[in-house]
Amino acid sequence: AKPGRVVKGTVVGVQDFGLFIKLSENIKALCPVAHLSDAPRSKISSKFEVGLRIKVRILETDAGRRRITVTHKKTLLNTKLPLVAAPSDAAPGMKTHGYVSGIEEYGVFVSFLAGIKGIARVADLGLAADQTPHEAFQIGQVVKAKVLGPDSSRN
Repeated sequence: AKPGRVVKGTVVGVQDFGLFIKLSENIKALCPVAHLSDAPRSKISSKFEVGLRIKVRILETDAGRRRITVTHKKTLLNTKLPLVAAPSDAAPGMKTHGYVSGIEEYGVFVSFLAGIKGIARVADLGLAADQTPHEAFQIGQVVKAKVLGPDSSRN
């Protein structure tokens, strides 16, 4: 189960925090509630019930903890843009889809596949002069991002 791959699975559990999805005989994944649709959500829609077959994209895998996290966000499932699943995938100038995973006064954190994160600094967000990142963005919101370059202060 490689990050970025689109697979079909069957809902085998519905919890307040997300869905458990059976991808194969021995493999289950978690789709957190925030990843059930493009619109940031805090509640699970009643349309998600045990037995439902859904298409998901693998976000990240943790072999050590035997955990797979998936997304059902339509934009992330259907994007035609290249995806970032490793730091080497993030070529300067490339456009990709990600989702907002943190909001600070100085910028917005955007998450991609395999735990890869980036920051869009406030000057690069295209906000109105009196607008703050907290007013313009929500955690879980799908965004189109342009890679400016690697952060050389991190590895």
